[in-house]
Amino acid sequence: MCKNGLYSVISCNGTLFAGGGDGKLKKVITSDKGWAIEKEIQLQGRITSISEHLEKQEIIIGTSQNKIYRALEKDLSYYSYCEAHLGAVTDIAFGKSNDQFASIEEEGNVSFYDIGEYKCLYTDKGPDKGRALCIAEDDTIIAGYADGSIKCIDKGNAIWAIPKCHKGNTNTIYAD
Repeated sequence: MCKNGLYSVISCNGTLFAGGGDGKLKKVITSDKGWAIEKEIQLQGRITSISEHLEKQEIIIGTSQNKIYRALEKDLSYYSYCEAHLGAVTDIAFGKSNDQFASIEEEGNVSFYDIGEYKCLYTDKGPDKGRALCIAEDDTIIAGYADGSIKCIDKGNAIWAIPKCHKGNTNTIYAD
């Protein structure tokens, strides 16, 4: 049923939800005649836990990548509810809006959060250990890494990068 092992299973309203080590969540319909996979979605990381939200007919899914997703039982439409960094946060920056901020962590991940929505809008993986970042006037994020690299990120997409553009850590970033 799941590649890399079955990690979590829950039954909700006669439907089985199975989460695997491959990051796939499967909605399985069971009957006397057998099982049928009705729908599946791919999430980031191994699915480590699934729980039912009784009032809203949705399920909450936890993964090994420190993400929590909310999905509707009916069609498995989902969104990332919240996530956390894997390592120590090394820098945080606000842009021109004080309800959004970016952070970079030791493992090199850059995340962009919306405080009003209480969620992470996107995450981007850097080339090395994260050191510094800033948010430019156009809301792009400029991030610096321990290997001297600099990268520009816009809405989760890398716009440009300069690999190892100088010796040592990129400890400070500024954009005007």
